[in-house]
Amino acid sequence: MTGIEQIAIAVVQDQDQFLAGPRGSDQLLPGTWEFPGGKIEAGETPQQAAIRECLEETGLHVQVVGQYPAVKHTYEHGTLQLYFFDCQPMPQSPPPRDPFTWIPRQALNDYPFPAANESLLALLQESENQSR
Repeated sequence: MTGIEQIAIAVVQDQDQFLAGPRGSDQLLPGTWEFPGGKIEAGETPQQAAIRECLEETGLHVQVVGQYPAVKHTYEHGTLQLYFFDCQPMPQSPPPRDPFTWIPRQALNDYPFPAANESLLALLQESENQSR
């Protein structure tokens, strides 16, 4: 058994929309959608990893403005420890690179996200209901 994979996720929010993209057919969990993120590298904090991964995957410079509860989830391919960060794009950021796109908060449930994102998505929906 290998160790628990440490993953940092940038939950980028702008004007009640969230940045997400589909996972490719060559990736684990193909056909699901994901927020930008990836493995935390040696010597890197989870916050730094979320910012770096977002820039690498989407071309967006973001800043961390908060944190959502972390999630530990076991898939068939292994166990992940996911750190979710509330991020905002920096001023004058370019549009995100394909395949990433902005999804309105109320439409998030229309997209198939991996099971490990369930509690985060519920929290984001709850936030919408409280803001009304």
